Formats: sequence, structure tokens, C-alpha cells
Amino acid sequence: MLYTTYGYFLIAKNVYNIKSFIASHSNAFQTIFTLKNSNEDFSIAFEYDDEHRVLIPFTIFGKTADERDKNYSFIYTTLQKFFPSCKKIIKINLKDDEEENTFFNDNIYDCLNDQRSFFNEK
Repeated sequence: MLYTTYGYFLIAKNVYNIKSFIASHSNAFQTIFTLKNSNEDFSIAFEYDDEHRVLIPFTIFGKTADERDKNYSFIYTTLQKFFPSCKKIIKINLKDDEEENTFFNDNIYDCLNDQRSFFNEK
């Protein structure tokens, strides 16, 4: 089994001079790139969009859901140290059973063969 989380963090908005932003946060960028290069359990990058936001797309891996969640928490708390207003924009959890099946939010739903109704599940 492989557990994955992917999505986007928003670390800044209303950034109209990206070069100045990078220069003023050079320590943060250096620390994050060092972490990225020293750990294979996650992949992160930086993006600047048309709405003048600085975003971090991420993919985080784990052999168990707990390991993946621990890696996610580590990345998120590290980013918050440098960017206190950092917030999660999108976060999707996946479970891959290594047999060509991938399940969203770590759940397996078999709506056709399961006796309970998928839409009425509580």
C-alpha cells in the first residue's frame, strides 16, 4: 500500500514583486529546498499565479496513513514557521493498493456490490 496526499498551500497573496518576495524570504526558501532535497517522502515546489499569490504544490508519501499524515504535519508546521498565514487550499488523500486501484480519502467504496447505499452512508 502507498498512501499519498497532494494539494496546494497558499503562503502569500497580493505579491506584486516576486523577486522582492523571494529575496525577503530567502532563508525560508533555502530551508525548504534543503528539506526537499534531503527527503524522498515529499515533493514541493513554488508557484506564482495570475492572481499574485505564492502557492506551494505538494505531494507527500507514506507507507501507512499515519506515516503520510506525520509527513504532512511536519511540512505544514515547517511552512507555518516561515509563513504564519500559510493555509491549505486543496488537500486530497489517496490510497494506492499497488494493483492499479486508487481510492480517494483512503476509503474503498463499492457502490454496485455493497449492501448499504453509498449516498446514505453515515
